[in-house]
Amino acid sequence: MSEDHRVASHLGVDAQAYDLAIRRWIPGYEAMVGTIIEMIAELGGEPIVVDLGTGTGALACAILDALPQARVIMIDIDPSMLAQARTRVAKHAARAELRQASFTDALPTCDAVVASYSLHHVRTRAAKATLT
Repeated sequence: MSEDHRVASHLGVDAQAYDLAIRRWIPGYEAMVGTIIEMIAELGGEPIVVDLGTGTGALACAILDALPQARVIMIDIDPSMLAQARTRVAKHAARAELRQASFTDALPTCDAVVASYSLHHVRTRAAKATLT
């Protein structure tokens, strides 16, 4: 992995400072998380959710906290972010899977894909449409 995929070099914050910073970068972050949880809850059953660019696992953990039937596959390329995410979702270890992977890797089979602050790395609409 090249340094440009690390949050510290890309955004100028380390993994520990990321959770505070994201709330400045995404106005209405908490409302967004709530809406995502509501949408996943509407799927019913035991949904498998991919959190693409999981970062510190904040969104994944919110889903796991709110929906005890859900399972989340957390994908990020940055090992320092995955380390933070692993700690955050430790209480949900049986329902949380962490994978170090790129957006260009095939996505696992799932019921929903979520992303809070990562799709800006996929530069064009056409490239976003080909994520699979």
